[in-house]
Amino acid sequence: MKKDFFSNAWVIRITSLLFAIVLFIYVQNETNLSLSYIQGTQSASIDSTETITNVPVILGEHDEGVFVTGLPEKTEVRLTGPQNIISQITPENFQVKTEDFIGADLGAQTLRLVVHNLPEEVSYQVIPSQVIVRISPKETQTFPVEYDVSPSAVSKDVEIDSVTLNPTEVTLTGSAETMAKVDRVMVNITSNEERVESFEQTYRLQILDAEGHLLGLNANVIDIKAHVVIKPISKKVKVKPQPEGENTKKYVYQYEVLDQEVEVTGSKKSLDGFEELLATIDVSKIDRTKEVAVSLVLPEGIELAKPEKVRIKVHVHNKEESSNN
Repeated sequence: MKKDFFSNAWVIRITSLLFAIVLFIYVQNETNLSLSYIQGTQSASIDSTETITNVPVILGEHDEGVFVTGLPEKTEVRLTGPQNIISQITPENFQVKTEDFIGADLGAQTLRLVVHNLPEEVSYQVIPSQVIVRISPKETQTFPVEYDVSPSAVSKDVEIDSVTLNPTEVTLTGSAETMAKVDRVMVNITSNEERVESFEQTYRLQILDAEGHLLGLNANVIDIKAHVVIKPISKKVKVKPQPEGENTKKYVYQYEVLDQEVEVTGSKKSLDGFEELLATIDVSKIDRTKEVAVSLVLPEGIELAKPEKVRIKVHVHNKEESSNN
């Protein structure tokens, strides 16, 4: 029986050696090619193209007293030039401005976008290369800041005592045409939960026309801080005397409430329909007209009364003395 070719140890050794030699030659060639490429690039300037996005757009030189609308906030710029320069450029190295438009007519105008401060070796293309804007007379006015409170911002079991805004007024700048449409400058006070205690939060300013649409005007302040003071719901109710210990056989009593109303606090449910608070008076030891301070009886759901005591004048008339007269 013939032996298998690969069962010979010397055949396997020679085959492995040949394979290792071929692999070594291949790797060496690839390394030489890479070194040649690196050496070649180090000896030459290679052009490349890169696009930079979100580059701010700046207004060029213009007349005082004009306001421009329709200018994009940001644009993109395609740069072409030596790779070793392009790779170093960031948006902070250059500016995109509109062309100067001193003396331009009011109304719609087309302005070119120009890049400044690029190296001489680099060319550029702004995308888009020009914009259509509207030039209008500029106007500046100061408006008080108003506020609305969302119904869901505060619990129904408390009420707003006061709202303090900071700042209380803002200065707006824009076209005279748009400025004439201003109806309200305000913040909408909202909350992600129903508040039961005082709170402070910052809100974004809104500039609205009479129909509630936002207007394109610039404000010197856009964030308004609101301090909302919350207090328990309160109402004023009348006081009703509730005497105890009357000696009706001997005396006639009359009660004069000197503090006729008190302010009570509680939940909205407990205060609905609640119009009267009882003042319990022990007159068992009163035998002549006298003014007394009486504590109030607070029913369930009523948390506080101001004042806590009321003045009641108890008029006492002796029946025997009255009959003798």
